Amino acid sequence: SMYDNQQNREILILFLSIEKRDELIEALKSLSNKIISKYGFDIDKFVFTESICRTGSGKIDRPNMVQCFKNNNYLECVVLNANVLPKYEETDNLNQMKNIITEIWSEILKIDIDSIDKNVTFYEYGGDSVKQFQMLERLNKRFDLKLKLSFLRQCTTINEISESILVKTNDDENCEMPINDVHEEIAITGIAFKLPGADNYESLWKMLKSGKSSVSRVSQRRKELSGTDNWDNWIGELKDIDLFDAKFFGISDKEAEFMDPQQRLTYETVYEALEDTGEAFITDTPRKIGVYAALDNQLYLTKVVEYIRKNGIDGVPEHTLVNNLMNIAAARISHFFNFSGPAISMDSACSSFLSALHTARRAIQYGEISGAVITTAHLALIKEEFLLASRAGILSKSDKSKIFDKDADGSVLGEGVVSVYIEPLKKSIENKKHIYAIIKGSAINNDGYSLSITAPNPDGQFDVLKRAYLDAGISPDEISYIEAHGTGTKIGDPIEFRALEKLFSEWSKNKIVHSSIGLGSIKSNIGHLLPAASGAGIVKLLMCFERKMLVPNANVENINPSLNIDKSPFYVVKEAVDWNVPDEKARIAGITSLGLGGTNAHMILQEGIIRKSIDSSDFYPFVVSAKTREALDAKIIKLKEHIASRHDSIGDICYTICRGRMPYNYRAACVIEKNNIEESLNRMKYSEYTRVRSPKVYIYFNTEIENKDMFIKTIKKLVIIVKPLKEIKGIIVNKCVFSVNIDDYDKLYDKVNSSFDSNISIPRNSIVIGVNSPAIEADISIRSEIIENRNEFIEVLNELYLSGADIDWDALDEFYNCGFVSLPKYPFYHKSYWIF
Repeated sequence: SMYDNQQNREILILFLSIEKRDELIEALKSLSNKIISKYGFDIDKFVFTESICRTGSGKIDRPNMVQCFKNNNYLECVVLNANVLPKYEETDNLNQMKNIITEIWSEILKIDIDSIDKNVTFYEYGGDSVKQFQMLERLNKRFDLKLKLSFLRQCTTINEISESILVKTNDDENCEMPINDVHEEIAITGIAFKLPGADNYESLWKMLKSGKSSVSRVSQRRKELSGTDNWDNWIGELKDIDLFDAKFFGISDKEAEFMDPQQRLTYETVYEALEDTGEAFITDTPRKIGVYAALDNQLYLTKVVEYIRKNGIDGVPEHTLVNNLMNIAAARISHFFNFSGPAISMDSACSSFLSALHTARRAIQYGEISGAVITTAHLALIKEEFLLASRAGILSKSDKSKIFDKDADGSVLGEGVVSVYIEPLKKSIENKKHIYAIIKGSAINNDGYSLSITAPNPDGQFDVLKRAYLDAGISPDEISYIEAHGTGTKIGDPIEFRALEKLFSEWSKNKIVHSSIGLGSIKSNIGHLLPAASGAGIVKLLMCFERKMLVPNANVENINPSLNIDKSPFYVVKEAVDWNVPDEKARIAGITSLGLGGTNAHMILQEGIIRKSIDSSDFYPFVVSAKTREALDAKIIKLKEHIASRHDSIGDICYTICRGRMPYNYRAACVIEKNNIEESLNRMKYSEYTRVRSPKVYIYFNTEIENKDMFIKTIKKLVIIVKPLKEIKGIIVNKCVFSVNIDDYDKLYDKVNSSFDSNISIPRNSIVIGVNSPAIEADISIRSEIIENRNEFIEVLNELYLSGADIDWDALDEFYNCGFVSLPKYPFYHKSYWIF
């Protein structure tokens, strides 16, 4: 293999030590086909030579052979272009295409051609990733296509592959260019979480506002999962850690059983966060989105080892090792969504999440990616983790994390999963996103040398604070709240406090400001989540921003006197209070995360931009989809409940579900009348869309052409209804197909009048919209006047959606003033997966 500068790609050369003979060409054709079939590679050049170059030790000297080839100095060397090999012809006949693909499967899978069912998936016949790649290469060469590996994500059977090829699945390269501005502000636009005692905003806010804790004794169910009866530690426990919707993510039950539950849970929360920001789409074209997973040791592997020791390796799925590696948690997400940004797992102990968020922010600012998912998880799966934490002096002897209290003696361990999505603020505003917060500045560092590898260093903590505020370009006295790391120890809390106090006093100099900056830590409510700790802190901050309130720090009775807090600008928040700021000032907060081992992180966040909701239209499209009918019904019920609460405008709700959700096979749609919402929802129509790809849409116009002015007027109306459709193949006028990019109506009129006898052939699986035509001639028939009636116009788009058409909802005038809002999560169908 060598790089060809002229062709701008790697080429494969086959060297043959044999005498040149003309009759060898047929043999080479056969050899080339066998290599493609077995390995998926196409031979670019055939080089005949008298001998193969070898090194002094007798090994093949490949570099020398390539160099000789480049220098064109082979003795009696002949180079044949691979183009002499036969090229396959494209076919529009569906049955013929299926037969060709069946032959390819038979050759690659080594199975009898008559035994292949065209509705059975490639993997069910034993196809693996290597054979899948070989099949794709054969398909591209056979039908002169440029299909990518992501094509085979949705097209897994012969019927699906053939139908998709007929509708031309080749996509253009993604032209999106990320920004390159190190001062660009970054917005948080998507979030999802599962925390002890709460997996939604309302339940978490209720706990935080009341100042309560969700810490309890280890549950009986957790003892069963861990296989430990005598485990009675206090814990911020996450319920149902064994539940997962494996089928939704295309994972077999057996593989899910042996997969680390932290990977499973991050998978689901990442999907929910991406839905929240309107980015949960699976595309053929890679998107420059990075995935950063903040994780520590995945202790589920210990259960896998126990299983193997008891039962042997035979029943263990082949991907078990992969599914218990930390980096795969990030890689799996990139693989599923076709993200081409870096997929990285990060572990800086307790500061992991904030370190990952800082790293992702920088990658966006330097133009490496256009957005990023940051996910984190921690599960306490075995009793021994608590024994070791107690031996290390981390674990509290009580059932409370008493942050900043005089009786603080360590932390209670907790569990949780948090995922967020970030992107450039400018881009989020343009795309009408729900902006939870703006990242103003951040920094990470390490303590360097300290008394021990686990001892905190006040100088290091001060340095990271100073650099974060320099990065933000704001004064520390502009903030009004700090979400502290809160070690909950007599030494750790004062060190963190001193670093904050030193920063404020040095920056503010002679300013005297007392008790103006609140302090708190979510650890007091849910325990210490280790790598996910600052993820939970971010969630708390976003909720406080949104509700414009500060919530009490739990378990604080007497402030640690060594803090001398009364002489500082800080106060510990002990009750829920309104978060008031001077007029025209934004709420700004800092969050600190200190990692065991000395990696410190600090970030400054500003409250998000509130977009005004305006329901400027009387009618809106309301479309919902899911992977199963049960999930579809559950999704509609949740949306109806959300609409009944009227937290958001109906226009924003409709825009979010139309524009920000992946369209799946089971679909429902209705036209929402703003002043009659409940009755509108009762008119819901359902469909099961079975096509793999969105079909092409043709517009069939069959009105009599009375005069030129009437024709042009009707065509102009027609273009209005064409605009929202992404997959328009053409306009049919008097049985002639014309491009939809019509800007010369006079020329079109002349073409129509000269082409009455032309015949057309509409490809299979297309949708035909008939305008002023009999219903029998089209899948969907409308009148040209319908374009002026918005209710009927939206009804037509809904019918197209139910038929599988790809609608560009952004093109609708109804959505001009609408934007994204946070809606109920996808209703995953959960089953229990665990090794006992």
